[in-house]
Amino acid sequence: MQMTEIQDSSLHLQHNTGDADPAPGNATKDLQKRYGPDAQIVNFVSRRYYIGNGSGNGPSLYRVHNGGAPMELIEGVEQMQILYGMDTSGDQVADTYVNAADVGAANWINVVSVRLALLMRTSDQNNQIEPDTKSHSLLGAGGVTVAAANDYHRRRVFTTTIQIRNRGN
Repeated sequence: MQMTEIQDSSLHLQHNTGDADPAPGNATKDLQKRYGPDAQIVNFVSRRYYIGNGSGNGPSLYRVHNGGAPMELIEGVEQMQILYGMDTSGDQVADTYVNAADVGAANWINVVSVRLALLMRTSDQNNQIEPDTKSHSLLGAGGVTVAAANDYHRRRVFTTTIQIRNRGN
């Protein structure tokens, strides 16, 4: 829902159809549900994460907040892999982990957790040790395997699983 007008005196919120600034506006005026006085309206927040060339001339994790300027978050992130835990049995437990394309447009309501893996590397190369000839697996089955870099950076994979709570139906 995109607000088109707020009447402060009556605490009335309007959400008309048609064009709005900013776009896209609302497709319908009907909310299809009546909300009680304890309902909350919050601003939509968009965050996009990606790997790019960092300020130290190596890979870094970046974030773009609400379409603004990119912000470098973590230096040394070479790869990022995300898998979504799908509940296919209705017990609120992930039965399988898949990438975003395999979730399907109608099935996001079945996502109950997220697995995230970051492949990190040191900023500096250490020529005193052997080159890194090891491949790195991010999230095992369904994830990606990164081939050996054959350089002198040290690498490590960090993985976490996050449960999604209070999902709306």
